[in-house]
Amino acid sequence: MFEMDHHGPAAQAEQKDNVIEMSPFLSDRRFPEIAEIDAYWQGKRAGRVMPARADIDPRGIEGALAHSFILERIAPGMTRLRLAGQIFNDLQGMEVRGMPFGSLFAPHYRKEIDELAEAVCAKPGIAQMTLSAERGRGKPLLEGRMTLWPLSDDRGHSTRILGTMSYKGVIGETPRHFQLAGHRLRVLSGHSLLPEPQQAVGFAEASAVFVAREPVQDMAQPIRPPHLRLVKTEG
Repeated sequence: MFEMDHHGPAAQAEQKDNVIEMSPFLSDRRFPEIAEIDAYWQGKRAGRVMPARADIDPRGIEGALAHSFILERIAPGMTRLRLAGQIFNDLQGMEVRGMPFGSLFAPHYRKEIDELAEAVCAKPGIAQMTLSAERGRGKPLLEGRMTLWPLSDDRGHSTRILGTMSYKGVIGETPRHFQLAGHRLRVLSGHSLLPEPQQAVGFAEASAVFVAREPVQDMAQPIRPPHLRLVKTEG
C-alpha cells in the first residue's frame, strides 16, 4: 500500500467550457504531485505506448506517493482501487483499497467516471480532471486535479491505471466525495489496445510504438475485435 502521512500543496484548476488545457495541467508548479508522476510515467515508457505495471516502483515517486493510486480493470467499465495513498483513506475516513474507483465520487458522477477510466484503458489515453468536493456542514471548500495514465500487463493489455491527485482545501468531516467539474482525454496511439477483463498474472514490458494524437474530449465506446465471416460463392 502507498503510505505517506503529510498532504502536499495543490490549487484549483482553471477550466474553459468544461475542457481542461493539457499542457498547463501537467506542467503547472502548483500541482507538483501530478507533474512528478507525469515525468515518471513518461520516463518509464521508453518509446512504448505505455509502461508496464511492473515498471512502477514506489521508490521512484516518493514525493507523490501519498497522492497516488493504481486501478485494476476487472471488467468492461469497472475498475477498483488496487493500491491507494494515504490521502484517499483520509478523504473517505476508511481503507479504500479494493473499493470501486467510482466510490471516490458523488453518485451522480460515477457512471461518467467509469466511462472515463474505461477509455484510458481502451484508447489508450491520458485523462485529466478538475474536481470539487461536495460541501456541507463540516465539509468546507475542497478542490483538486486528478490525472490517469494507462499501464500494461505482461500480455500487453492495458488493465491497470496509474493515477494521482493534487488538491487544496480542508478535508473536514469524512467521507468527502468529489464532483467532476471538467475533464479531457488525450489519445496516445492510433491503434487501440484491447483491455483484458481477466486479472493479469504478472507484469512485463509491452512493445508498441507511440504515436501522438490531438486531444479529444468525447470518449467513444471501446473498439471491439472484428468478427470473421465465411462467405461462400458458387462456381
